[in-house]
Amino acid sequence: MKPDIQFLSSSSALKWSYLNSISKQEFEELKRNGHLWLSLPKVPLITTIDYDDFKKITQAEVASQKQDLSLVETQTLYKSYLSPEAVKAYTACLQNESPHLDITVPPTASEHPEFFVTLTWIGPRGVPTGKFDDIGGHHFQIIGGEIPNEADYDKIESLQNGKGLRVKVRRDLSKPFGFSASVDGNSEEIGLPPKAEPARVQIEVVKSGEQPAYGDGLHDQHNGFCLAAKADQTFLTSTIQPMDRRIQPPSGRGSTEIKQPVSDKNICATANAVVDNPKEVMRIWSWIEVLAVTSTDGR
Repeated sequence: MKPDIQFLSSSSALKWSYLNSISKQEFEELKRNGHLWLSLPKVPLITTIDYDDFKKITQAEVASQKQDLSLVETQTLYKSYLSPEAVKAYTACLQNESPHLDITVPPTASEHPEFFVTLTWIGPRGVPTGKFDDIGGHHFQIIGGEIPNEADYDKIESLQNGKGLRVKVRRDLSKPFGFSASVDGNSEEIGLPPKAEPARVQIEVVKSGEQPAYGDGLHDQHNGFCLAAKADQTFLTSTIQPMDRRIQPPSGRGSTEIKQPVSDKNICATANAVVDNPKEVMRIWSWIEVLAVTSTDGR
């Protein structure tokens, strides 16, 4: 069951954790159907990007968030982004399982200090209600937050089978949040990480300076030039684009040729201007463009 496009275009820590975990086959599918750039709206569209370079982006983003999601937090956030169709399928699946308690939060829960937690008890067929189990004198246990008017919720003795109960909670966004409950011995917990820090990664197209070359039929030119990454920058080599503009006569052959091998720190190329007819003149201006990941820590 996959999250919808709202999930893929969100800015949550879960999105980057999810994208960082997808397989090469899933990457190729996202790339083929165009959803890759819906999930990476700030990344320039370069269709040659490969899986290894895609992983460099996601790993840099995950590291910059400085969040190591627990299994409970991942499951909580993932379920919050299920599409309405997926929720229906999920609910239908639950109804075929043994009795249990399901707890969900809205997609905005990781970004806002107040939201509603929804509890749904799926009990045995024919059993109309399930009774809340006592947890330290209350129905719910909460970590990193509070339940306004908790005493009112404690007066609710049971949950209707298959019906949801919404509980308003308030949390401290700087701390991990946890919420748990139990109905007829069926316990469940959810968790949310602290609000994600602003990303400290910049992804942009980097361009070298223009290298000219001149050919007049007597003297061809093959002028080399390079593009070096800054200390905090990494080139995504699958996105290298040799570029040029030229004044080219009929017998002229101009090109921008990438020299091998390339690295994620240095890319070199040659501006070629070749003319067969001595009466003709060829001019070319060559440059390199490549997608780069830059750490902005400390800036």
